Amino acid sequence: MIPQSERDKVKYVTIDMWEPYRDVCKKYLRHCEIAVDPFHVIKHLTECFRYIRVGIMKQCVYDSPSYYLLKTWHKLLETDSFDLDNEPRYNSKFRQKMNYRDLFNMLLEISPDLKLAYELKELYRDFNKRCSLEEASMKLDYLIELFEHSDLDCYKEFISLLKHWKPEIINSFRRPYDDRRQSNALAENINQKLRLLIDVSNRYTNLERFRARALYCLKDKLFYCLTTCLYSRKREHKKRGTYTKQIVDTLNK
Repeated sequence: MIPQSERDKVKYVTIDMWEPYRDVCKKYLRHCEIAVDPFHVIKHLTECFRYIRVGIMKQCVYDSPSYYLLKTWHKLLETDSFDLDNEPRYNSKFRQKMNYRDLFNMLLEISPDLKLAYELKELYRDFNKRCSLEEASMKLDYLIELFEHSDLDCYKEFISLLKHWKPEIINSFRRPYDDRRQSNALAENINQKLRLLIDVSNRYTNLERFRARALYCLKDKLFYCLTTCLYSRKREHKKRGTYTKQIVDTLNK
C-alpha cells in the first residue's frame, strides 16, 4: 500500500467516465483534482450522432439517393479530415461531377433533425477544442441548454452524461503541464503496447517474468522496443541495380 503521505501529493488524475474510478480517487487520493479524458466525451457524442444517422438511413428507401448518401458518405458528417472543396469527380450514382461539399450539403438536406444533430455535435466539438478553463463552466451550461431544447432522443443520454460529469469535464480544460490538456492517452498507449507484447509472446504464465520483460521492452534506448518505430542493426548495403533475366531456349540448342 502506498503511504497516505505520498498519495496526498497527487494533484491531478485523469480517468475514463466510469464511476468506480471516481470513487477510488475520492477515497484514496483525497487532494487530487479529477478530470475525465475529453476523448471519451467526444466518443460518446459521436456514438449518439451515429444513432440518429443510422435511424434516418433505415427509414429511407433502399438504394435511394438519401440511403446512398447516409450509407456511403456519412464520414463527411463525422470527421473533419476531408477537404470539402476538393476537385470535383464523377459520381456514378448522381451521374455528374461533384466534390465533397456538394455531397455534404446534400446530406444535411435529408432531414432537419439530422442537420440539427450535426450542428449541436460540431458546437460541442468546437467547445472542446477552443474553450478555456475560465469559460468552460458557463459555456458548458449553455450547451446543455441547447441540447435539451433540441429535444432529440439521440442526445438524451449525452445530456445526462454532461450533467453527471460536469465538474470533471470542466477540470479537463486545466493545463497543469507543458500547456497540455489533461488526458490519459499515455496510459492507454502503454496498455496497448503491453497487450501487443502479450500477443507476440504467445501469452505469459509467469507474472514476474512478464513484468521484467515489459519494463525492458518499454525502454526507448533499445534497438527493438515497443515505444518507437521498430528498426534493426542490420548493416546498410548498396542497393542492387536493375537487371534483365535472360531465358535460354534449350530447344534451339
